[in-house]
Amino acid sequence: MDFLTHARYITEQPRAKAGGRSFAFRKEIKLDREPKNILFVEASYGAYRRDVGDIQLPFWEWRRHSYKDGDRFRTFMCAKGNRRDAECYACDLQYNKDDKRLNNRAIQYWPVIHLDDYWVNSYGERVQPSSRAEERDFEDRGYERVYGKLGYLEMGNMHHKQLLDVFEQSSKLCVGCLEHHDKPGQIEVVSYVCPSCGHVHEHVETTNMSRDDWREFGNMKHACPSCSTRDFPHKELACSQCRDPERASIFDLVFPLVKNGSGKDTSINLGFGSQPTFADDFELPTGELLMSGLNSDGSRNFSAIGDLYQPLNFHEVFADQLDPAYARSIIG
Repeated sequence: MDFLTHARYITEQPRAKAGGRSFAFRKEIKLDREPKNILFVEASYGAYRRDVGDIQLPFWEWRRHSYKDGDRFRTFMCAKGNRRDAECYACDLQYNKDDKRLNNRAIQYWPVIHLDDYWVNSYGERVQPSSRAEERDFEDRGYERVYGKLGYLEMGNMHHKQLLDVFEQSSKLCVGCLEHHDKPGQIEVVSYVCPSCGHVHEHVETTNMSRDDWREFGNMKHACPSCSTRDFPHKELACSQCRDPERASIFDLVFPLVKNGSGKDTSINLGFGSQPTFADDFELPTGELLMSGLNSDGSRNFSAIGDLYQPLNFHEVFADQLDPAYARSIIG
């Protein structure tokens, strides 16, 4: 089962330390108008929502509070989240005492590697200069120049949906025909069938669904009239130029992502006129290819970027903010 189905299903179903200091922001990769080459790290995190069952996803989701008191604004992780036995001072104020200064929303965090030049500062952190003058200062200080940074993309619900749209388009690239063609063909879903007995729920040649309804059908659970199994339908695929269709995985691609707009009116997309690049075609400054085939266990070989390629433990990244004392130090 591909993660896009699970992610769409969850999204569309109705339904710091004392003193207030946290350094989790140092691991954040911020998108802007200039395309950033982003490699998504393959990882597995349990779904935040308990009502959707044991679904594993390649991003971590948690709740964040926002606190506004006059001109003062802060945002921080909910100490409770989906842990029923945990306590959160901000939740108590917001929900039990109707404190209007507080709000709460779900945020998605993706482990990624930003493929670009960085410098290692005196704290051992990978940083980028904000100007050519600062770059010269880094060089004068003797900061080591390295390539790539492991971090995370932080996505609110709207930006996350836009990112999933980017992934959905890239998943139409067929890697099954690359051995015989210069460019990948386009994949389409031709039918939805029961994963247990093979009953055809819908076929593209006979369906009365609109394009949007057709897509949504594959992201929801359905009861099979033949065997009564209720599950996500299996998607039967066809390629525009080969007989062995296989979707491109987002973990095989480098995405040139941008964040356009300003203020609250912003969007996440591919850079204008840009397309994802297959990782085994992406060339590093050294001339090496980013991905050099597969390891003996079938995993992707990203040894060209050292030990950067690894999942993040977000409970550790945000450990200070998840401490119940953190909210009290901010709110007072």
